[in-house]
Amino acid sequence: MAGHTTTVQRLERQLQLEHARALSALHERYTALCAELFPAARARGYAGVDPVEAVRSLVSDPPALAEVGRAAADLWLTFFGCFRDDEAAYEAKQFRERADPLNRRLAQRQPGAAPDGPTTLALLDALDTFVDERHAAVSARIDALLAEIAKAQGEVRKATLGAAHGSDELARVEGSLDQALTEVGAPAAAGASALEKLAVLVARLREDAAGARVRADHAAHQLARLVGVLRGESDLGDLPPEVLGVLAEIRRLAQARSELERANRELYAKQAESEGGRRELVELLAAAERRLRGLGDADEERGEDRRLELYRRFAAAVEAGQDWKSALEKVRSLERVLTLDHAAQQRLVKVADRQLASLAQTLAELRAIQPITDDPRRLRPRWFGGDYDFRSLNGILRPLAAAAADLAQYGERARWAAGVQALAKHVPKLRAVFRELVKLVAAWRAKLGDPPPASLSISIDPGSGLLALPAILAADLDLLLKRRKAASAALELAPLIDAGVGLYHQAVTDAKGAAPTRVPAPKRESAAAAVARLAGELTALAGMLETSFSEAASDDFRLLPPDAALLSDDHLLRLGLSQLDTVLAELAAAPGAPTSKAATPARGDPQALRMALQERADWLELLTRYRIETPPGA
Repeated sequence: MAGHTTTVQRLERQLQLEHARALSALHERYTALCAELFPAARARGYAGVDPVEAVRSLVSDPPALAEVGRAAADLWLTFFGCFRDDEAAYEAKQFRERADPLNRRLAQRQPGAAPDGPTTLALLDALDTFVDERHAAVSARIDALLAEIAKAQGEVRKATLGAAHGSDELARVEGSLDQALTEVGAPAAAGASALEKLAVLVARLREDAAGARVRADHAAHQLARLVGVLRGESDLGDLPPEVLGVLAEIRRLAQARSELERANRELYAKQAESEGGRRELVELLAAAERRLRGLGDADEERGEDRRLELYRRFAAAVEAGQDWKSALEKVRSLERVLTLDHAAQQRLVKVADRQLASLAQTLAELRAIQPITDDPRRLRPRWFGGDYDFRSLNGILRPLAAAAADLAQYGERARWAAGVQALAKHVPKLRAVFRELVKLVAAWRAKLGDPPPASLSISIDPGSGLLALPAILAADLDLLLKRRKAASAALELAPLIDAGVGLYHQAVTDAKGAAPTRVPAPKRESAAAAVARLAGELTALAGMLETSFSEAASDDFRLLPPDAALLSDDHLLRLGLSQLDTVLAELAAAPGAPTSKAATPARGDPQALRMALQERADWLELLTRYRIETPPGA
């Protein structure tokens, strides 16, 4: 029993020792935890010695975090309170919509309590994003405002510079006004404004102008009186006898000079007109000669015997049933004969009749624009037959040729209108050139002691003056060359007149559509001979223009509405040309018909169109002189 007791005691002592060691280890661990706990708790602001309170201080939120939460909430409210009233409808609304979850979390806290840690962090994160966006928007507005301010400052600087310039100009104006007032002898009062100075100057100028007007009226009256005395329209008055004698001589001299100038101008005008008429007659004679040459009868060249012999051979070949075609070709070489059977003639009559109706309608439209020719209804009478036989080929060729001649007249008028337009483009340059030439001739005549030239009395402003002046200027040049000292004048005038004649020649070429022939200059030509040659060319060119365009001179080379309409509606002339070409193609294919080499004119060329219409008219006129026969047995 005693052994059991000893064992139990030993076990109890061992248990006590183990418990003591465990308590000692637990105490050491407790002491180590406290050594670690209290520094951490004191770092959080705990100053006690109770471990449990130290642990509670570590688990609960620190006071600084509560202050940060309150500061974050205040900053949140401050951010949304910084929007202006005009931003509440757009910018503030966008931010509030994005911050609505955080606002609901803030509304759930107790009154006066600070937000918890997660809410504080969310507020700070959102504020970071919102502040950056708000700062960027405000910076953009500030940049825009700075740009507008810079622009406004630039405008202010410009206005300042303009004001400074205006001040300088005003100062110069005032200086000019002071100088002008000093020159007119009416200085302004001290301290007067520019407007007052200007008023004084204007008043003085009006006073001077009124005095000058009175003196001018008096001088004009005296001059008119002198002119009236010289012209014999008023009495001489009470003047000394020697003055009366001088005035009488001056009157007789002026009358004689005016009569000579008038006679001289009339002679020059007649000379230019005669030259132009002569050239026109030469052209008409040349055209008539060409037509006569084309219409000449070949029988006169070969003789009556040759023609009768060919007739006999043709008749014998027909009677004997031999080949009569070769004999017929020889007869055709001597006579203008178209050999067509009845069916071919009727077909050509139908073609010609149809085209004649179209031509009459085209001519009616042209005549509605400008009545140049007779009424085209004569070519297609509605009742009876008129002057033409429309049932035979010979008969219908006559109104067809008359229609072609009418179209040629309209083509000539259209070419004339185009020439007037071309001449009108040269008129300003021609007036300037001839004014200078007249001044030069007058200056040289004054140097040589001659009276003013007759060309100086011609007004070049009207169109008639422009046509008459070149011929009169040419006569003045001829008179100038007869002076002894004309060589020096010719040396100066020759190149200038050559340039003027070249321009005049170009104007005539453009107006008439054909270049007039110029007299070639010799290799060794003196200046006087060159001036004489150029004067002759000037007279010839003036005659051409006077003959062709005197009608347009009365309107200063401006086309009247009918001529302008005719020129603009040239499609009617081209339509008539195509209608003529249709019937000419059929007629030219007939055996024995004359050869037609008429070309088609280019568009926009009135001269080529006129020539084409005239060629068609001449060809049809020639065809009307042909005799149409039906071959035997047809």
